[in-house]
Amino acid sequence: MKKNAMPLEPTTANRTSIIRDQIQVLTIAEGFYPSSVLFALLKLEIFERIGDGDKTAHDLAAEIKARPDSLVRLLNAGVVLKLLETEDGVSFRIAPAYRSVLLPSAGDNYLGNWIRLQREFCKA
Repeated sequence: MKKNAMPLEPTTANRTSIIRDQIQVLTIAEGFYPSSVLFALLKLEIFERIGDGDKTAHDLAAEIKARPDSLVRLLNAGVVLKLLETEDGVSFRIAPAYRSVLLPSAGDNYLGNWIRLQREFCKA
């Protein structure tokens, strides 16, 4: 075996280190998922369309000419990320904690345009 090569059967300490390294790398790779959901919600102007109230997935789908079943998956991903809330899986609202930064009415606190710009940087 080469001097710096890892043994075929790692020790407990090596195994723990490998698992920690795997978790770190997967965390970086999976970090794309939450931002992709946020980018999609912003691109479709879901936050603006919902506003301060509630809106059904069916109404949102009609507004953006999307298939309701596909849009529900995106909206539910927003719920998992705690950006959106729903009690019945039909009607959705912006989580109160994020209304102050995800609605254009937030004025200078609004982050939507900045996040859209970040999305453009990701394309480059």
